[in-house]
Amino acid sequence: KEKLIPIGFVPSYLPPKKEKRKRIKRELKIKGKEKLIFSYFSGFGAGYRSWALENFLKAVELLIKKKREIKAVYIGPKLKIQKEWLIEKEGVSAKKYFEILASSDLVFMHQGMVTLAQAISCQIPVICNVSVLKEEIPRLHFWEVLPFKKAGVCEMFSKKTKIEKIAREIDKLLYDKKEIERMRKKQKEIFERGEEKFFKELEKICQS
Repeated sequence: KEKLIPIGFVPSYLPPKKEKRKRIKRELKIKGKEKLIFSYFSGFGAGYRSWALENFLKAVELLIKKKREIKAVYIGPKLKIQKEWLIEKEGVSAKKYFEILASSDLVFMHQGMVTLAQAISCQIPVICNVSVLKEEIPRLHFWEVLPFKKAGVCEMFSKKTKIEKIAREIDKLLYDKKEIERMRKKQKEIFERGEEKFFKELEKICQS
C-alpha cells in the first residue's frame, strides 16, 4: 500500500566533536566559566525581529548585573550598538554558523525552523520568539512553534513577554542542570536521522 512515511530530520546535522567545540569557544575568546548564547535574528523568511533582539539585550543585561558570566554571538542585520559581552559575526558560512551554534550553551532566536532543527539535533536548549501568542491574531508563527514547545524541546516567548521572565528562562537554561537536562532529553527523544530512515525505507521499496 502506498502511504506517507515520516522520516525525521533532513538534513540531520551531526554536531562537531567535543574538541572542535572547545576550539570554537577559544576562537570566540570564551573564558572558562563563561556561558555562550547563540543569538540569531534573520531578515529573511521570518522577517527581522528588532523587538526580539531588544528583549534579548535587556534580559542579558539584567543577568550580567547579577554577576552572571555570559557572552553571546549575534548573527543578523548589522548592529548600531556595542556591548562587551556581545560578539557580532558578519558573513559567516553555513558551516561556521552551525559550528558556533553547536558549541553554544543556549540558542535564542526568532521562530526559524532550520535553526530550531539544528539546535534540536545537537541537543542545545532553545528559546524561540514569535510576534504574538494564541490570544492574538494573526497566529501563524505561534502555531508553527507550538508543537515544539508542547514537546518540551524549546521555550516560546512573544513581543509582550516581560523582560524579567525572559531573563529567568535564560538563566534557568544556562545554569539549572535539571532543567537543561530535561529539555535535552526531550530533544533527543524526538530527533531521528532522516537520511538513515529514508535509505532503509527506500531499500524496502526496491526489494518489494
